Amino acid sequence: SDVVNDYGNHGLVEIADTPEDFVVKAERLLSSQAGAEWLSAVDKHLAGMSWDETWSRMMAIIAEALKSKTLFKNKNTSACLTT
Repeated sequence: SDVVNDYGNHGLVEIADTPEDFVVKAERLLSSQAGAEWLSAVDKHLAGMSWDETWSRMMAIIAEALKSKTLFKNKNTSACLTT
């Protein structure tokens, strides 16, 4: 469902439900003339989804948690894990 939601709903990939549907969609894509336009749309979509960007955001969250010295808070206690 990630591929369908992230790429299929944006028209970046074709989603096939059956082997026959796969063949039809593959033949249509191979004969398509929208190569440069499609590639530009894919590149634009992927630009904000790189592993480097994801890693950077995760590291910022981890650094902030370490800075506050509280890694996990539970509703029943003030801090379950502290440094």
